[in-house]
Amino acid sequence: MKNWMTKKNIFIVSGIATALLLLWDYIGNYQLCGKVWGDCITTLANIEILFSPIIPIFFFSLLTYKLQEEVFRAWLIFVYWFTPPWVLLVALVPSSGGGLVPIDKGRITFGMNIIFVLISLVLIAYKSFALRKRG
Repeated sequence: MKNWMTKKNIFIVSGIATALLLLWDYIGNYQLCGKVWGDCITTLANIEILFSPIIPIFFFSLLTYKLQEEVFRAWLIFVYWFTPPWVLLVALVPSSGGGLVPIDKGRITFGMNIIFVLISLVLIAYKSFALRKRG
């Protein structure tokens, strides 16, 4: 069985998903829910946040597209390990924070995005320089 996790496939799938997320955001949850607001808006907002990791994945798949395969593979392994806990954490956190520590889905998503971007940049730069030095 051929591995479908190639640079091209990750780029295309994450690009399409990012475009759909941006379109969804442009249309808005209020429009999508119509006159049935209540739980519909909250549910759609939560689903939208759960799919938000696809945007930085698209950005970094674009960044690694022209780099060496080893750099892409190293970054992809990081994505395999980082994304599931990221999504799980966002799914488990309440939509709105309360109490002394205001933790909510938005803050967790923002924080995880920053961590993902920083680790991705360091990993890609490190692997790229290590391969240049070796080769």
